[in-house]
Amino acid sequence: FNIFLGVVSMILGVVELIGVLLSAVLLLAGGYVYADRALNSGKPLSLFVKSVFSGTFMLSCLLLEFLVLEIVNIVDAELRHLLWRESLRVALFNISVFLPGCICASLVQNWSVSTRTKWVVGISMFLLFEIGFVMMESRREFSRIFSINGSISRIGVVGVTTIAILSGLGAIYTPYKFVRFFRQEVSPLQVEQLRTQLERQRDMLNRKVKQRELKSKALNASSQARRRGGFFWSSGGNGNGLEAIDEDISAMQTVVGQMEGNLEELEQLQKRHKEASTLYGRAKHFVGLGLVAFCVFRLVTSGIRVLAGRARNMDPVTKFMQVLVNHADVDIDVEFWSQQFSFMLVGMVVFMSTRNMLLKFSDIFSALSFSSSLRASLVFILIHVMGMYFVSMVILMRLNLPEKYRGIITEVLDDVEFSFYFKWFDKIFLTSAFVCAFVLYVSHKTSANRFD
Repeated sequence: FNIFLGVVSMILGVVELIGVLLSAVLLLAGGYVYADRALNSGKPLSLFVKSVFSGTFMLSCLLLEFLVLEIVNIVDAELRHLLWRESLRVALFNISVFLPGCICASLVQNWSVSTRTKWVVGISMFLLFEIGFVMMESRREFSRIFSINGSISRIGVVGVTTIAILSGLGAIYTPYKFVRFFRQEVSPLQVEQLRTQLERQRDMLNRKVKQRELKSKALNASSQARRRGGFFWSSGGNGNGLEAIDEDISAMQTVVGQMEGNLEELEQLQKRHKEASTLYGRAKHFVGLGLVAFCVFRLVTSGIRVLAGRARNMDPVTKFMQVLVNHADVDIDVEFWSQQFSFMLVGMVVFMSTRNMLLKFSDIFSALSFSSSLRASLVFILIHVMGMYFVSMVILMRLNLPEKYRGIITEVLDDVEFSFYFKWFDKIFLTSAFVCAFVLYVSHKTSANRFD
């Protein structure tokens, strides 16, 4: 009977391992498809760049997947902890060594110098990066430089800063986007007037371009006639009038570009104002009011913690359960519902974090898609930031887990000062939120004055 149980346990372990490997393959394929479709605007990415993106995406998602499995408890705990530790080790090597090497190599790849010079400069840049990376932490013991705790402590500074900035922007911009109070009223007459002015300006620009073409043809014909007549001098670059026309065209193109941006902004404002009177718009407004309350609560609690110098010491699930049991006098199975709520919370955080990071990645990449020589370097830098973002999520997710589910993190990261990162997150979160609020306020007032 014991032999039978051992065989069954081994078979289950193999099945669980195959399931984890299958999920890794699916994440790898999903990352590659995303890179191939969403990041291939302009000049297509090379197979190596797409493979690096998909590999980093797979490792990042696996770290968060194992946190979900820790709550659900459907994979053997020993196997789960082993795979999480090794995935974290590979992810840290990828972020600390491999991706910086890719960035340095791509920077010097297109230089018009000898191969030896490229190697020397590339290796020098890589060593400078690694030295600066080690200097980010106050503890610089040799044993800690290559340890998991030391690596994730250094990565966490940049990653937590990125997460806090994005969270601060979202805490302000999301209610601004949803609440009806911020939607500016725009009349159809304003849109029509601006569209008419834009068409008039485009016509003027087209006439100026045609004028330049005719003048250029006339100058070329005159130059050829003088050559046939034996004259080899030209009329002079500064006296042919083309420079003045080019300056006018450049100025008019700038004006047309500004008017196109203003028209697009005005049409978006008009669309948002019309949407506010629909059922969907009203629903968005009420959702926005809830988001306002939640964001205000986050800002107030973060501000209190920063001013008081306190760190968060309780996960939201446990706090919610304590309120239900102690104050609402609700008789519930705390252990059961704690697991359910933790699973939903962590699953939601993992999904939203992954989605938001991919959306930000696409937006930034679209803005940089016109670069040529530095394009690969910029992509590698964004992949590097993405890797640090997801690894740092592990640090911040620890507080969102009840004590009984933190073992998978605490077991490996036993020497990480989690309180430092929570305090650092609150400070950057507040700064980002206030800067975003100020920018939106100025933009809203400027837009209102411009279209009045």
